[in-house]
Amino acid sequence: MFALLALWQCQKHPNVNGKEQFVQVSPSQEKLKIDQLLSETVRHYGIKSGTTASSNPCFDNTSKDTCLFVEQKDTIIDIGCDSCKAKVTYDLWVCFSDANNVIVAYVVFDNFHAVPHDDGGCDSLLLAWKTLADNGDTATLKGEMIKFRKKARDAVEWMEMERYVTTFKTVFDCNNKDYFAYTEFYEKTCVKWCVRFISFPFNGGSLESNWWYSIPCGSLCCRKTTQYCWDDNQQKVVKKESVVEPVGGNCTETSAKCKSGYIEFPCFGLCNVYYF
Repeated sequence: MFALLALWQCQKHPNVNGKEQFVQVSPSQEKLKIDQLLSETVRHYGIKSGTTASSNPCFDNTSKDTCLFVEQKDTIIDIGCDSCKAKVTYDLWVCFSDANNVIVAYVVFDNFHAVPHDDGGCDSLLLAWKTLADNGDTATLKGEMIKFRKKARDAVEWMEMERYVTTFKTVFDCNNKDYFAYTEFYEKTCVKWCVRFISFPFNGGSLESNWWYSIPCGSLCCRKTTQYCWDDNQQKVVKKESVVEPVGGNCTETSAKCKSGYIEFPCFGLCNVYYF
């Protein structure tokens, strides 16, 4: 990485008449910087050839100049809810674009799933959800489930970006106008949720297989784009405001019904700050 940082922005000529001279980086040198940033990113993530992303993605990996699939992640993450953690899976990509010598790195999240971790730490949360379901308050239940998913999504995004931007903090300094780091977080928001709440612990199977599943009802996706950078004064990574927008196709009601015994949430395609 240190060899990489030595090439940022400009290079020094040997002293001329006792003064250091600076020259503009040539296009070939600019390309070298991209290649080195790409190489160091591959090393940072430990990217291996031959890995493939999940099927039916929201993200179009041909939309950037260069995209590399990192891996399908499967992890347990703290979401700031006392002892309750989230079990999350997602596809992780890293991409680069170069426009007028401004280099943008994108860390891309797709095919995201999150459920409460079934280790006992989320029992109070799950009991609260079950009470809402038993009382027929599906509107509040839906809102609480979306809130949990949002906490898990934000925690995953912060975890990945804090590591990446800190590793390349000289490059992605907030005052550097030649290099930018963004996340793109994609979600399939056009789904019908089928939910049931039974007694636990379960007699076999996962929490997700026992409690809920989803039925697709269109190809509409949501994309949240957020800039991250290194604030040298505060000595930490900072997160900028996000932009949320729909991408992809349409969202239409599906004739498919939930299995017997499940509460059915109508098909919805929320793509706004409430969902994100």
